[in-house]
Parts: sequence; structure tokens; C-alpha cells
Amino acid sequence: MRKEGLVVVTIAVIVFVVSCKNSVSASKMEAGKKVYAVNCLGCHMDNGKGVPRMNPSLVNSPYVMGHPNSLIELVLRGSEFFGSAKRSYNNQMASFRSLSDIEIANLLTYMRNTYAKTGDEIDAEDVKNIRVKLN
Repeated sequence: MRKEGLVVVTIAVIVFVVSCKNSVSASKMEAGKKVYAVNCLGCHMDNGKGVPRMNPSLVNSPYVMGHPNSLIELVLRGSEFFGSAKRSYNNQMASFRSLSDIEIANLLTYMRNTYAKTGDEIDAEDVKNIRVKLN
């Protein structure tokens, strides 16, 4: 009986630690949603599904779900990120370099947790590091 109790407690601790690690602050999500509403909603829509042949969907997008550094670079560079690759969407994305590192971190945290369900946060320091590399 004692062994079973220890196993239950151990599992509970592991679940608690994992859930704490993957929890995203409500204030960061709300701030990111506001940045999205002002800068992204017009093209990618409220549901994140974009407009066929005009603006891509963010829902389960490999860029939204992928490595955060690529997503940060995409936001900072806009469509220039893709180089001369053939696009399947008519509209080009503008660069959002004018947004602060915190705004971009909040935005991408919101996008990744709303449209890709990654469960992680993007840190402003990560945005700053990518911005410095691009300059």
C-alpha cells in the first residue's frame, strides 16, 4: 500500500510540474490578442484561417507550430522571409519591425497557443536576439 501511495504522489508531482511549465499567462495572451486584432486580423481573420489564395491560414501552420525563431524572423521580415520562393497566396505580408520585442513576443505567444496549441510562450529576449541578428 505504501508503494502505491508513493507512485500516486510521484505522478501527481510530475503532472503538476509539466502543467506549470506549459501554462501561459492570461495577461500575455490578452496582450497578444490585442496586438493580433490591430495588426493581423484584417488578413488572417479572427479564426486564424486567412482567406484562400489571398492570405494563409495560421491554424496548424508549420510556421506557427515550428521553431519560434523562424516565426519571429517571419514577423520581423514579412514576406521577404521567403525570398524568391513561389507563393501560393497573392498578398504579401508586411514587416512588423515597428512592433516592440514585447509586442511581438505577446503576439506570437497568442498565435501559437490559439491557432497551433503549442502551449509555450515566446520571450521578448528571444525576439530581441533575432532582431539584432537581422540588423
